[in-house]
Amino acid sequence: MHLSRIAGKIPGSAKLVSITRRLSRLLDNAAICVREWYAPIAHQWLEAQWRCLREIRLIMDGGRRMRDHEARTIQCVNTFAH
Repeated sequence: MHLSRIAGKIPGSAKLVSITRRLSRLLDNAAICVREWYAPIAHQWLEAQWRCLREIRLIMDGGRRMRDHEARTIQCVNTFAH
């Protein structure tokens, strides 16, 4: 993720470095559960894609956290396949 690119889209008079730093602190905040926010939206979108196209292609990231998400991804695909 390129926080500076996201920060560049945020309007305001603060400098890009400052906004980037704020975004970084926000994402590092343990009290904020981003997955709880985006999971329902992602699930609805995937269901809609499955209903319309009968196909979902997932592009997997081979990064170090890949193994943590692999089981969830496979479970998600199986949910829509049945």
